[in-house]
Amino acid sequence: MDKSISKAVVIGSGIMGSGIAAGLANAGITCLLLDIVPTEMTEAEKAKGYSLSHPAVRNRYASAAIASLAKRNPAPLYDVDFASRITPGNLEDHLQQIQDADWVIEVVVENLNVKRELLGKIEQYWKPGILVSTNTSGISIQAMSEGRSLEFRQHFMGTHFFNPPRYMKLLEIIPGKIQILFMSRGCADLRSVLLEKQWSSPRIRRILLQIESVRMVYWSRYARCCSRGSL
Repeated sequence: MDKSISKAVVIGSGIMGSGIAAGLANAGITCLLLDIVPTEMTEAEKAKGYSLSHPAVRNRYASAAIASLAKRNPAPLYDVDFASRITPGNLEDHLQQIQDADWVIEVVVENLNVKRELLGKIEQYWKPGILVSTNTSGISIQAMSEGRSLEFRQHFMGTHFFNPPRYMKLLEIIPGKIQILFMSRGCADLRSVLLEKQWSSPRIRRILLQIESVRMVYWSRYARCCSRGSL
């Protein structure tokens, strides 16, 4: 199956989440960056006469993360103007926009229950064909997707970026046990993705992807298989 990726949603605007969003922006992919809604206002927001319902307050975490991209060292963006490809939002007001995305990436706190709850919310708006992945490096993919529909789980996988994403040119692909094999050809983001399933043993392959200036392409080698426990 060929799949072109032109729009993504990243959920979690911390250092890793915003770094992934920057990497997508570098590849020419428009991105919606979401985070939770603040429960309190800052003094600066109060001085402007905002309330907790003001969009600037509700989108504060994602907006601040995008603004910080231009100040980080090393720089996560190839060009600071690429930040305009990232739109801030929040989980309460904008999660439904995943319906228009090609790829949804979860980058929230490493807590199984939090991730399960989030996946449940994502599935409410998810449509078949939308790839959903998690950036987890240690939580079972199978455990995370427990309780989700068969079709959703067929589109769910692990995509573990290394920090900082722009400079650590690695992407660990962790398919689930019922993952649909897909190939992404001829597009600017993922030139191709090869997934090798080894369901007879609790092992997965790490696939090294080289991130170029406007695309990600394969490195011409694999890393060794690594033990993951039950995925």
